Amino acid sequence: MTFIAGIYHFNQDPVPGNTAFEMMKKTSNNLVNAMLWQEGPVFLGWSDNSTESVLHDSDGYKLVIAADSSIDNLDELSIKLDFDRSEEPSGNLLLLQAYQKWKKDMVIRLAGEYAFMIWDEREQSLFGARDVSGNRMLYYHANPNQFAFCTKMEALLTLPFIEKQLDTRWFEAHMNEDMEVADESLTPYVSINQLPPGFCMLVNNQIEIINSFSRTVRNKRIDSYI
Repeated sequence: MTFIAGIYHFNQDPVPGNTAFEMMKKTSNNLVNAMLWQEGPVFLGWSDNSTESVLHDSDGYKLVIAADSSIDNLDELSIKLDFDRSEEPSGNLLLLQAYQKWKKDMVIRLAGEYAFMIWDEREQSLFGARDVSGNRMLYYHANPNQFAFCTKMEALLTLPFIEKQLDTRWFEAHMNEDMEVADESLTPYVSINQLPPGFCMLVNNQIEIINSFSRTVRNKRIDSYI
């Protein structure tokens, strides 16, 4: 399983290299096989350096993906995207091409398990998604200055701007088996949320949490997370 992580500074300050390194140490037991991509205010990392993760659009803008995925319909996608059939379909590259063609509607065309985040240089935004099975996790933190995500919660806890205050709502919900969890985004920590299964998210000057199939949108201002 590939572990992924990333940070986006809204004020355009560069992400410190040591911060990215400490996050990746928590996501991968072997940093030799890890990959870090960093450009200005954005850092993305993943634990498998064998994946193709950068695509340039027709104007040269970058699309970069960090993905933990097992896509079942790669052949179908490669046909719809006119992928060179003489090459072995690359899951990450096909996900980037799917985003390039369909944007957030790409998720309704995916079959399999996945959690990913894509940096769109042209739009200066992040787009991420989690499949409906919920077997792949996607945790995140947001405040007025930065957004951070990871598939391992302990990696987020290495960040100096994340408080480790426990969320009593999560514990109450899980201690009482008859109590329905009203908010699937809750985690044991107040400052960390999770993207619910079957949802996608768009991050720029605010966060949109979108049901991938009903298209229901939950708009949240960044400062509502503090």
